Amino acid sequence: MRLDRPLYLHGLWGYPTPEAVLPEPARGWTFVGDFPVRPIGSEVAPSAQSLLDKLLGAIPPSAYSTPPGAVYLGSARGEMAALLSIYNSWQGGQKEGLRALPETTAGALSSRVAERLHSCGPAITVSQTCISGLVALYQASLHAHAPGELIGFGAVEAPLHPLLIESFGYLRLASRRKQFPYTLPFQENSVALSEGVVLGFVSLHPSPWQIERVVVHTRQSGRTTFTGLAEEAFPPLLKELTETPPQAVILHAPGTRKGDMTELAAVEAVWGRLPVLTIKPLIGHSIGASGLLSLLWGQWLLTHQCWLYNTESLRLSPPDWPTLPCETAEGLVRRLPPEKPLRRLAILGAGFGGGVAGVILRYAPL
Repeated sequence: MRLDRPLYLHGLWGYPTPEAVLPEPARGWTFVGDFPVRPIGSEVAPSAQSLLDKLLGAIPPSAYSTPPGAVYLGSARGEMAALLSIYNSWQGGQKEGLRALPETTAGALSSRVAERLHSCGPAITVSQTCISGLVALYQASLHAHAPGELIGFGAVEAPLHPLLIESFGYLRLASRRKQFPYTLPFQENSVALSEGVVLGFVSLHPSPWQIERVVVHTRQSGRTTFTGLAEEAFPPLLKELTETPPQAVILHAPGTRKGDMTELAAVEAVWGRLPVLTIKPLIGHSIGASGLLSLLWGQWLLTHQCWLYNTESLRLSPPDWPTLPCETAEGLVRRLPPEKPLRRLAILGAGFGGGVAGVILRYAPL
């Protein structure tokens, strides 16, 4: 979508945050069966609603001067774990849980957010595999341009149920590594699933954070499966996203060897060998929330004028790939030189079925 007028972020909150993860990246991980996973709290969340409630409690009412005119929430799996829990209880002869069954519909998630934010406009849950959160931002951007009001958007995933985790194992995508880092992007299939939740607001009113462009593109090719990344999907996305290459890119790259390299090859072919990284080895793959978590982390990197670098044990960028110049030569987090500020990032996402999405985020301090 080419924005006729500038669109701006007005607050972005989410879990897991860079502040919580970066000091000790190996903390917070656990196992479900043989598979490494990363919950937000000390235990696996019982529902997506519980993650939304946790985040909503952390957003101060002063963050939005008026209730948002609409809420768009992305979730690929919705309340899958809660629904299966009710089903298992019902199979065992317990019918008390059936009272909560309506709350497991996907629409209940956006309705809950709208209620807490006192929004009386549309409350819509969108589901488009791993780009669900970016599609929610796309829809919020369209809505914000129509009436010119504050619009809420976000994403939530609580996917750490054995059924989904083992399905990734069956597809030979899941990580089976026994020690951190559990994801080795660009090298092997090593997806480690995780929880994620993000909420934010957009409007036409200026702020330091401009959403320069949002693009959603779907393209399947006969040379791939539904669960594979369509090789023809990314180049058109990148060309439509921006004619002027960004300074750096946060990739989707969840730890699927072929998919990671396909995405990287498209970036090189369209924009050149730009500095790139993926945050999946740090926080895992939260499916539909992953794109907005990349946006949240990208905003943090721009705010603090720093970048994330490979270490001896942790790989976030391809080996032998250009990166941003920094003030220090060691460490995962390094400050960028003030004479070469980072101002413009691309955030990319991809999902099963050929869906891809991208955002250009520009930081322009007022």
